Amino acid sequence: RRRKMPEMEDIEALIEAPVRKYSRDRSRSKGRDRERERDRDRDRDRDKDRDRRRESDRRRDYDRDRDRDRDRDRRRRSRDRDRRRSRDRSSRRSRDRDRGRDDRRREEDRERRREREKREREERERQRLREEEEAKQKEELRMAEEEAELCERDKRTVFVYHLHPRVDSKILSDFFDKAGKVRDVRLITDKKTGRSKGYAIFPCPSKSN
Repeated sequence: RRRKMPEMEDIEALIEAPVRKYSRDRSRSKGRDRERERDRDRDRDRDKDRDRRRESDRRRDYDRDRDRDRDRDRRRRSRDRDRRRSRDRSSRRSRDRDRGRDDRRREEDRERRREREKREREERERQRLREEEEAKQKEELRMAEEEAELCERDKRTVFVYHLHPRVDSKILSDFFDKAGKVRDVRLITDKKTGRSKGYAIFPCPSKSN
């Protein structure tokens, strides 16, 4: 019996050895798994912190760049606004000068036009007066010539009467052509009957005739 007990213990030890080894291995494996899990958690947290820092840096850089761009845009707009105002002032001054020159030029043009129209009116009035004077002189000359011609024609007009009723203008012209060229023989006739009244008139071509 004393020999048997150690053998039983050895057998139990042999049986339990793999179990204890498995338990130890499992315990070590669990410990390693927990360690790896902690490492992964630590790495994950470190990565998250790094990502947050990077994101924060990016946001800070973005905000800084945005503020810098805004300031630059604000300064540029201010410069542009100042330049526009300066150009506007210069343009207004230039327009005022140009408007003043244009006003003076228009006023000078109007004055020259008024003077030219005044001279033209005076010239037209003088021309009208000259034409009226010439027309008056021509009319006076014409009337004087007509009056002289009437007087002269009256002096050279021949009156013939006691003519035979059958005597016509041709017979009278042929008869008096012996003394000179006779023109415009007027045989006086009755308006109603058309018969000769027995007398005629005609001008002589010259005093000598």
